[in-house]
Amino acid sequence: MSAELAALSIVAAITAGVGWNTVGIWRAYRENKAHSIDVKKLGRNAVIGAIIGIIAYGITIVSPTPIIVPLTIEGFFGAVAGFFPLVVIAERIFLNSNK
Repeated sequence: MSAELAALSIVAAITAGVGWNTVGIWRAYRENKAHSIDVKKLGRNAVIGAIIGIIAYGITIVSPTPIIVPLTIEGFFGAVAGFFPLVVIAERIFLNSNK
């Protein structure tokens, strides 16, 4: 059960990172700019998501009450929604991409 929780937490955070990248592609498409997939940025967002997922899982292990338990569909999408702003903030801080 612990390995499943770790994997689902990390996958939820990576999904949030990929979702944030998709929002950027869609925004560029709406502004009639080049709207191709930037694989390098997608990879960076996935790594940021993985790191955030690992940290969240570590906090869940140490905490007396679990912070993120994505064992159901609703829990998984709730975790993705919870990770989304963390991925955005981490990308803005660490990658200096505040255009």
